[in-house]
Amino acid sequence: MLSQYTSALCREYTIPCPACSSDNSFPRLKRDIFRARTSEPDGHPLEARWRAEKVEIPIWVTPLSFFWAICPNCFYAGQVDETEFRTWEKNAIKFKNQFQEGILENLAEQANAGQGFAQTIGKSMDPNDVYGTTLIHFFLGIHSECLKKSPVAGALARSYLRIAWMYRDQERLFQDFSGSSGIEGLLKETDDAWNSAILSNSDLPTQPQLTTDELAALRQALAFFEWNFSTLQSAGFEDEMRLMSLIAEIGYRIYELSGIEEDFTKAQSGFSGTMQKCLTVINDKTIVGGAVNRAKDTLEKAGDRGRELRTLQTKWEKTPPGDRPTV
Repeated sequence: MLSQYTSALCREYTIPCPACSSDNSFPRLKRDIFRARTSEPDGHPLEARWRAEKVEIPIWVTPLSFFWAICPNCFYAGQVDETEFRTWEKNAIKFKNQFQEGILENLAEQANAGQGFAQTIGKSMDPNDVYGTTLIHFFLGIHSECLKKSPVAGALARSYLRIAWMYRDQERLFQDFSGSSGIEGLLKETDDAWNSAILSNSDLPTQPQLTTDELAALRQALAFFEWNFSTLQSAGFEDEMRLMSLIAEIGYRIYELSGIEEDFTKAQSGFSGTMQKCLTVINDKTIVGGAVNRAKDTLEKAGDRGRELRTLQTKWEKTPPGDRPTV
């Protein structure tokens, strides 16, 4: 269903698969073709505009459908916007050395045998189910990231956050598909295969999961964003402020869905930490100009959101236990 809009929105790129060497063509969104007019505090786009001429773009067409380049043979997944992936052949040894020894070859062998998690879930993609197919793309992306010796915290965190957005938009954008989509059942059926495919890695703060709802995806995103923050080495203070704000906002949304006091405490700590970081920047006389103004703006927003969080707490405290969500 997406193919009829590809030529208006995308350019085609031919990228050989680093696992099975298949030559594949993938659509990549044209520069500045999409703009989010309004977004929620965690970055989730609410109102958007496509800059496509003479083409009416349905509401269910989103940039997330064009996020991944999925090999149709072995189902290796790379981010089509990443230069390192698009040009991996230029430094093939360096690129492949990121992965566990023999793991890419194993993925290619599984393709020949029709076995393994990627084959099972990849072959289940229905081109007429945009909702389910996009979710599968992201889980294949997480699967491919976890084939690396050292999976990138930010990559895993961003993937799970976007999966959470997909679940949040299930009725708003994807109601034409979500009612008939078999994605939830498929994810439950392939959970054992997923757990076998995602090798244990002591560096990870939690084992990546096949999440089937927004709350579970947000918890995974939060764990990996916190891990990302704890391992920052050369980030500037503005990057730290942005990441701290995002972590706090994810915590807010988690508490909004769960009503669990522990989640409130974590979100509150996130906003308090963000405010403290902003005050440090504002009071540092060596930092001047726009950075200070942005810190003041972030400080004000974090204070407002902290107050909204306490209002939300009051609401949950007044909610009878039987009316609270089961999480």
